[in-house]
Amino acid sequence: MLKILLFLLFLSLPLAAQEQWLIKVDEDDSTVWVERNGQVTHGDKLRYRFIKDGCDVIQEVFTFYTMVNNENIKSLKGRVLGLMINDQQIGAEVMFALPFLSGHSVWFNLGHYYVKDHIAYWKDSKFYEVKIVDNENFKANDYFDVKVNKWNMDNFNDSLKIGQEKCEAL
Repeated sequence: MLKILLFLLFLSLPLAAQEQWLIKVDEDDSTVWVERNGQVTHGDKLRYRFIKDGCDVIQEVFTFYTMVNNENIKSLKGRVLGLMINDQQIGAEVMFALPFLSGHSVWFNLGHYYVKDHIAYWKDSKFYEVKIVDNENFKANDYFDVKVNKWNMDNFNDSLKIGQEKCEAL
């Protein structure tokens, strides 16, 4: 029994390490990404993108994976879909939908923000929860089998500041 518990603990350590904010520097593209996996769908990420020479501004992006094989999923590109983020209704533009595994990865753009303002906005938040919602011209169930994801906001402020520093060093 002890061996099983130790084995399970050993397996859980890498997963716990992956749950932190990752900071990726792409020198070829002159960008820095600060990202974290979702808690509902692990591979879906909440991402913040810095671009060289504009390191005081971030682009906020997230993905939703869907296995609903709607033949019109690529027609969502450019549409603004209704969302609830932490119980606030907003819209996000669909950037694109890419074939991925047995479904599609749909990328959403929430716009650009000043880093210091975004840190101040999210400073007391423990989670970032997104729900894709219906409206009169869009039924979420037609495109998404999982319509909610949640990201832990622990260490968000520090991670964004580190990403900004890495951007300034490009």
